[in-house]
Amino acid sequence: ISCIPYALNRAAQLITETAGGQLSKGMIDVYPKKVKPQTVQLRADRVNAVLGTSLSQQMIRNILQSLDIRLASKKSGVWLCTIPMYRVDIKREIDLVEEVARVYGYNNIENRTRATIDFSHPISASTPSRVLKEALTGFGFHEVITDSLLEANKATLFNAAAVSILNPNSIEMDSLRTSLVPGLLAVVARNQSFGNNDLRLFEVGHVFWVDSSNAVKEVENFAEEERVCLLMSGLSTPRHWNEAPRSIDFYDLKGQVMDLLAKFALDKTTFISYSTHETLAENQVVVEVDGLYAGYFGSVKNTVLKMFGIEQSVFVAELSLSALKQKRVVKYEQLPRFPKVKRDVAFILDAATTVGEVTDCMRSFSAGLLSSVEVFDVYHGDKVLPGKKSLAFSLELMSREKTLSEEEIEKEMGKIVAGVEQAFDASLRSVKV
Repeated sequence: ISCIPYALNRAAQLITETAGGQLSKGMIDVYPKKVKPQTVQLRADRVNAVLGTSLSQQMIRNILQSLDIRLASKKSGVWLCTIPMYRVDIKREIDLVEEVARVYGYNNIENRTRATIDFSHPISASTPSRVLKEALTGFGFHEVITDSLLEANKATLFNAAAVSILNPNSIEMDSLRTSLVPGLLAVVARNQSFGNNDLRLFEVGHVFWVDSSNAVKEVENFAEEERVCLLMSGLSTPRHWNEAPRSIDFYDLKGQVMDLLAKFALDKTTFISYSTHETLAENQVVVEVDGLYAGYFGSVKNTVLKMFGIEQSVFVAELSLSALKQKRVVKYEQLPRFPKVKRDVAFILDAATTVGEVTDCMRSFSAGLLSSVEVFDVYHGDKVLPGKKSLAFSLELMSREKTLSEEEIEKEMGKIVAGVEQAFDASLRSVKV
């Protein structure tokens, strides 16, 4: 405070010497409301609890008094501290604790690590979202968080019934997202501009849209859903001198979706090919769980990629978290005691017949000995007629009660082959042991 008159006199002198004029006598002090020093309460126990020290009350008092802070005792170990006017940075008790630590010396404060275990409360179970994130991180994906606000032309890519903001901050953020895909595509575009092309990303978030149906909604006619979106682009594995690089394809993403569903014990799932021009993805496959729609996966359309300035293929999957949160009773079985028998079988069928249809047919005609079915070859070429294709499957037969005899194996294979031939007007191409 005492330096203010000196500064005013010096300023008046410089003005007179530089600009001329006559200097008036005296000083006018406009001080309508006197400012009182601020007071802050401090507890000695709190100082030691925060710093992990054992400082005495007298030592704490000496440190604060050396900083022109006056202390008045309210009760034992509690002071009412009067803060100097020039220390405008001290307003709370924690600020005084910091001053004590600074003067005492950070190097004098011992590093301590302490952990406690509370057995009186059960450990809360992991939430589905946490299990989901841990699983995807284990699969090699990186989590991203994008903005829920998009410009209208991107917000309506997945669903035309986007929710518009009444008073948006900018045209780029005037609508709520109806899908997680546009936000992830913006992340891909940014990474691509920095030369990072090999990406495995996921996001868990909410999407919104206008719903005019009679479904129960929390706010007017606005619907909200929590989803998870997976995105894959670039090379399937890091470059290596002993392996030719391969770009991620549709089946890489399909495998990740299947693993994710298996993580939640969702065994009653169905993949249905669904072609439409009203979606973000080409070659789209709809995912159903217990006969209900749960999401989709496929490759992002080139027109959408161009909109974001992306120059490489991108594959996405978007699933509803409500489908993954369904409770499942996980049952465990004893490891098989008897050997499995493998047989390879190939059929010539109509080109429009899907692998899933044939697989389901095989299981339906099996007498319970068919433990697994895997397709290992799809052939279109000169050796089959136009409009036809060859599908080859690897079958595993097993009984949990005994070792299968050759007669039982042949009987089971006969039922399966006859069922496929009858259901699809197929012809048997080969059977191999």
